[in-house]
Amino acid sequence: MKKKNPYIITIIGLGLAILIGLSLTKLNFIPILNNSLIIIEFFLLALVFINIGYLIGKIPLKKKCLWVLRIIFLALYYGALGLGLFYYIIFSLFAFMDNNKVKYQGETYYYMDQGFIDPNYVFYKKTGLTMEQCGSGYEYLPQLNEENLKKLIEGTYRENPENPSLESEELGI
Repeated sequence: MKKKNPYIITIIGLGLAILIGLSLTKLNFIPILNNSLIIIEFFLLALVFINIGYLIGKIPLKKKCLWVLRIIFLALYYGALGLGLFYYIIFSLFAFMDNNKVKYQGETYYYMDQGFIDPNYVFYKKTGLTMEQCGSGYEYLPQLNEENLKKLIEGTYRENPENPSLESEELGI
């Protein structure tokens, strides 16, 4: 059995992590695929950076002072790696998507709260493995019946903050 070259594993892993990261920022994947790719990217990045530390630790050194400096450097490196992966987990929580879906005229639509503090519900239409945004964001979601779904998806729904289930037109405002 051939021994795997750790440099090639590091380069392939880093390339895959960059490719997944760029695709996550440019494409709106369906929620299950989006969440799976975030988890895969986390483990790829962890594997790559641990492998880099391993490669640095394998560098042969003859002087004891360089050996001590390498231990200090690796301790700082792995500490920064742990902190970086912790922040990656925290930031990826904001990228996770809820799997709230609704069927309308045979099509699958997803609605997600993309607001940070205040709610901002956005509708997406499923197009294969990706999604495209329909309409604009809404602070309130009305009852998801046939009539409201049509207006929400087309972007013609008007919100009423006092009573989210009624439209302004129905109140005579």
